[in-house]
Amino acid sequence: MSNLLITEVVVGLAIVGSVTVFLGWIAMPAVKAREGAWNRIAAGALSLYAFAVFAALGVGVGIGIIWLWPQIT
Repeated sequence: MSNLLITEVVVGLAIVGSVTVFLGWIAMPAVKAREGAWNRIAAGALSLYAFAVFAALGVGVGIGIIWLWPQIT
């Protein structure tokens, strides 16, 4: 197996794991805790917004590490 294939598999598993944990531990409990339809939609949208913010922060940190790697090592 090449290094690129291993990296792609790890990234794919990380994405699947992140989405699974998000749905199971954040989105579903937030939606189930609400009673009205609009409240459930709002809870789902806010959960999705929070997930997007954390994902963007993770991508930003990763890009920063890649960008500064020559200076770090």
